[in-house]
Amino acid sequence: MLEKLEKKIRNQEGEEIVEYRVRFEDGEWFEEELNCYSSANFGLGTCECNSHDTYKERRLSRREVAELLKEKGIEISALSETEREDLAKAGVFKEDVEEKIELAGLTWDELEDWLLTSYKLGMNPLPALREFFNAEVRFAYWNPRIYFGDASVWVSAEKPFLVCVLKTEERNPVEVELEIVDPDEEERRESCA
Repeated sequence: MLEKLEKKIRNQEGEEIVEYRVRFEDGEWFEEELNCYSSANFGLGTCECNSHDTYKERRLSRREVAELLKEKGIEISALSETEREDLAKAGVFKEDVEEKIELAGLTWDELEDWLLTSYKLGMNPLPALREFFNAEVRFAYWNPRIYFGDASVWVSAEKPFLVCVLKTEERNPVEVELEIVDPDEEERRESCA
């Protein structure tokens, strides 16, 4: 647990109660904040918290945790080894994209199914996808029946992006695949070969 990202208050008996904290559990980051300042369970008052939660909990992305650490001036070295290893995945394009999809409660396959359904209905899903990713992720569209060759040739990339590959048969959408194109990864692969 990140003690430097923890805020405590005292209850009526003078005991310390956690008011706010960020914790890492089972590979996920969470933010907890005291929701009821009258909770009887914690000696703060008489509320039994039957109609509401005593604490509000929200899942955080790695990027959000990294920003919190930076904001509070906390060095990465203050984290446990497991926490450091997990945060090292932040900023890795593929990990960021997969985490964003997972935080939305989706799987990669479900997202591809939604894209295919959108195309079958004659709608362009890319504007909605761009909005979903808050313009943090660049997208390209690729249809191998229309554009010949490799998608990475068609789009000159300096930054990583997602390619929505639409496969059609007789102008009917039959399959959608999301592919990650990361020029840095390609360079690393070529230098290792």
